[in-house]
Amino acid sequence: MPRVLQSEVKYGGILFSSKDSFCGVFSYAQHVTLEFSRGAALPDPHAVLEGSGKLRRHIKLLGPADIDEKQVALYIKMAREAADR
Repeated sequence: MPRVLQSEVKYGGILFSSKDSFCGVFSYAQHVTLEFSRGAALPDPHAVLEGSGKLRRHIKLLGPADIDEKQVALYIKMAREAADR
């Protein structure tokens, strides 16, 4: 059973966690990013994850259409499931 979803405002965005933190939403002047705490360990079947750090990856959203086009729901689901393990 999934754990209770929690959120907090931190680092200039909104961070989400269940057992562990798994993603955050950050707004910039020209785009929004969805940051994954352990994104480097996530599968990337649609090749949308950006970044080259040891742990984090993000999806850059330039407009509302990117939410569906970049399969955001799938990546959030995978990140949350990984955090609940």
